[in-house]
Amino acid sequence: MPFQKGHPQYAKGGRPKGSKIPKTLAREAGRARALKEEEIDAARTMREIGHVAFSRIGQLFDEQGQLVSPRELPDAVQAVIASVKTLKTNLVSGDGAQEVTREVKLWNKGQALELLAKHFGLVTDKHEIAMSGQLELVAAALDRTKERNRAKSSSEYRS
Repeated sequence: MPFQKGHPQYAKGGRPKGSKIPKTLAREAGRARALKEEEIDAARTMREIGHVAFSRIGQLFDEQGQLVSPRELPDAVQAVIASVKTLKTNLVSGDGAQEVTREVKLWNKGQALELLAKHFGLVTDKHEIAMSGQLELVAAALDRTKERNRAKSSSEYRS
């Protein structure tokens, strides 16, 4: 068993000496295995972005308008919640009663919609720049600079 750890032919880094697999390729393979084990793929990523992009705030409340416990919400609705903060305060001083306020922060729906729109080619980040006549000016300036440099070079050789 020549390629077990501890064997003299075994290199540092977990691969046999002289291994043809580059470290970066081995590292990428490890990442790919980890993603596969966690079931992280393009389809799941698109589903998660879709949950946020197409969520409705009403899904967080019951028929009486009370906030539903996050544990009771479906996975798709839970995916849109970034955080839940519970505050216990005394709104009316002296009455001794504490009111409970819950603050629910959702993931950025606009950003999720933008990601999906870019993915499906509905919007682009490209900017058109009109260069009418500008290209000729730049080319002429470059020619003048080249001519000046040539003139300097030839005068330096003569001296």
